[in-house]
Amino acid sequence: MLNVWTHQNQFEPGTTVRADSMNFKLNGIAVSFEAIASYIDSKVINLPSNFTGNALIPNKSINNSLLFITSAGNADVYPMTTFEQKVTDTAVNAASALDSKNAAAISEANARESELQAAASAEAAQTAAGAVVGTVFVAGLWNAGTGSFPTSPEDGASIWQASTNGVGATAAAKAGDLLIYDPINTAWRLFAGLARVDALASQVATNYNTQAAQIADIQVLALAGLD
Repeated sequence: MLNVWTHQNQFEPGTTVRADSMNFKLNGIAVSFEAIASYIDSKVINLPSNFTGNALIPNKSINNSLLFITSAGNADVYPMTTFEQKVTDTAVNAASALDSKNAAAISEANARESELQAAASAEAAQTAAGAVVGTVFVAGLWNAGTGSFPTSPEDGASIWQASTNGVGATAAAKAGDLLIYDPINTAWRLFAGLARVDALASQVATNYNTQAAQIADIQVLALAGLD
């Protein structure tokens, strides 16, 4: 507590006041007021001069707390642990939102890349198809009796006509059949020649009356893939 100057010798009525002794007492009063003001300043929060709220903080635990001004404009304290938790929660939520945003951006980028790849594949297919149509050439006769296929062309498609029946790997080929190279699938395709188709049709016509029940089993020779 302050050792405040106190007046112990009261003036008696009719007492003559001397300036030197009176000034001494008044000086003591002034010093005491200065000490009181200093003490109050050490205990009271120094707020701005334009502060008009309540500076008296309600009784509560103030250890490890932040001093703040409430929305009502009054001074108060806020637990530091609660403040730190709210800061952490805000940071976590912000990071989660950023992750979601980045994930959405990556997903959009992947979708765009897939779209571009599909467009490029379609364009490549169209280009390849155009190249095939534009570079088909008749190569001539092919001796299927050798048991081997012609050399694959470097570009485009080539058409050969079997001059003999095939053997071994080419046994499916008959004289007059057409052999076409498929550049897209890099494979040889064998088609029945007109002579074989005509012969088969003639046989069907000749045997129609006696073999009607077997017509469903007759299949016109079509494409035979030879990879």
